[in-house]
Amino acid sequence: MSVARSRWWPASGVAVALALLVAGMQLFHYTSLAEFTYRVAATTQSVATDAAQSSDGHGTVVYQFADLPATARDVFRRAYESANNQTTVRGVEATALVATGDTPASPGGGLYYVVYRGSYYELTIRQPMSAPGAGTLLGYVCTGAGVLYGLYASLTHEQRARASLAFAAGVAGFLGMYGLTDWWALNGFLSLLAVGALCAFLPAVAVWSGYETLRS
Repeated sequence: MSVARSRWWPASGVAVALALLVAGMQLFHYTSLAEFTYRVAATTQSVATDAAQSSDGHGTVVYQFADLPATARDVFRRAYESANNQTTVRGVEATALVATGDTPASPGGGLYYVVYRGSYYELTIRQPMSAPGAGTLLGYVCTGAGVLYGLYASLTHEQRARASLAFAAGVAGFLGMYGLTDWWALNGFLSLLAVGALCAFLPAVAVWSGYETLRS
C-alpha cells in the first residue's frame, strides 16, 4: 500500500483536491442561479387584444413567436411541449419583454401574450423565492474540503514544490476562466462541472508534467 501511495502520491491527492474544489464551487454557482418557472396556457385573441389596449402606452404585450428573444422562444417551446405546460430553468431569463400594464413585474417576469402557430397563448413567468438549501451547503463543504486536501497533498511529500505549483495552477486556471467568462451563461450542472474540470485540470497537468523542464 505504501509503495502504491508513494508512486501515485501526491499527484493523486492534487487530482482529488481539484475535483472536490471544482465540484463544490460549481455546485454553489449552480444553486445561486436564479430559477424561473415558465407556464404556457391557451387563450383567445380578444383577451390578448384587451391586454394590449390596457398597457397604458408601455408597449405591445402581444408577441409574434418569431419576434421573441432566443431565450424566450426556447423556454416557450419547452413549456408548450411539456406534459403540464410549464418548465423551470435556472439562469435563463426571458429578457426584453414588456409585461401587461396591470402586472406588477419587471421585464423578465410577469404575464405576456404570444401568437404561436396561429393561436394565442399566455406566457407566465415567475421567479419563486428561494433560500439557500442543501446544495449551497454541500458546495461550501466540498470547496473547503478541496482546499484543505490540496494543502495536505501539496505539503506532506518530498515533491511539495511540484505538487503546490500544480494545485495552484489548477485553482488559478479555474478561477481565471470563471472571472473572464462567467462560464458563458451555462446553466446545467453537468456542463458546468465538465467545463470547470477542464479549466482546472489542464493547467495542473501541464505544470506537473513540465515541472522538471521548468526547473532546468
